[in-house]
Amino acid sequence: MFVHNYGQFEMALRKAGFVRTRTGQHNLWEQLGPDGRSRRVIVCAKPLRRIPTQVLPRLLRQAGLTENELR
Repeated sequence: MFVHNYGQFEMALRKAGFVRTRTGQHNLWEQLGPDGRSRRVIVCAKPLRRIPTQVLPRLLRQAGLTENELR
């Protein structure tokens, strides 16, 4: 699945084991790593809005995911 909008990216985060911990204009997603550290990703709360091309790599880096993992 290739990600085009924030709703699709949130579904990919959920599949990767992230949990939405805060909602509002931006949603906070967290995942507890194997070493006990928390990984956080802040995502726009407009699920149908397209993700700008320069933002997607930043979101992937925050989540510790690769583009291949989203496909």
